[in-house]
Amino acid sequence: EAQLRRGRMISDSDAAALVWLHDNEGLPIPVILMSIQYAISQEKTSFRYIEKLCIDWAANDINTLERAEQKINELYLSRTTWNIVQSAFGIDKRKPSDNELKYSVKWVNDWGFSKDMLCAAYNECVDNIKKLSFPYIDKVLEKWYKNGVKTVSEAQECKNSGKKDSKKKDKETSYSIDTIMKKAESFYDEED
Repeated sequence: EAQLRRGRMISDSDAAALVWLHDNEGLPIPVILMSIQYAISQEKTSFRYIEKLCIDWAANDINTLERAEQKINELYLSRTTWNIVQSAFGIDKRKPSDNELKYSVKWVNDWGFSKDMLCAAYNECVDNIKKLSFPYIDKVLEKWYKNGVKTVSEAQECKNSGKKDSKKKDKETSYSIDTIMKKAESFYDEED
């Protein structure tokens, strides 16, 4: 079956590895075959990759078809979200770090930000600190998420309102012109 799925013969050592994965690691044959199918879908047909994947699954108790299917869905989801973030930020094709992957899943899947919104957050980050910073972008997106900002125009409005608020704070004084004017008027009224 493994040979059929891979579309080519497997060596004796590869066959021995399959038996070892089943007998010693406790992976059921359907789970091993599912891992082979997943590897093929990712264009990673090296038997070493398949063996490493199965060892990881065994170590994490992915030993039923349901758990294997759930793990494969998580892997696809992570890959899809990373591709969106990578494209939005202009990052060359590469494998993400664990933290980058966590941020990607949070931004795209949990918070529902589009590629355009990710681009806007990236631009704000680079405009302010002159480099790519996932933690900085996370703070920007978190603010937008908490404020219900879903479009680039809403993000721009949010940014502009922040500037207006800071200008108002700059213009605020420790005294009130109205209070001073009333005191001055009462002073002049007393002299008359």
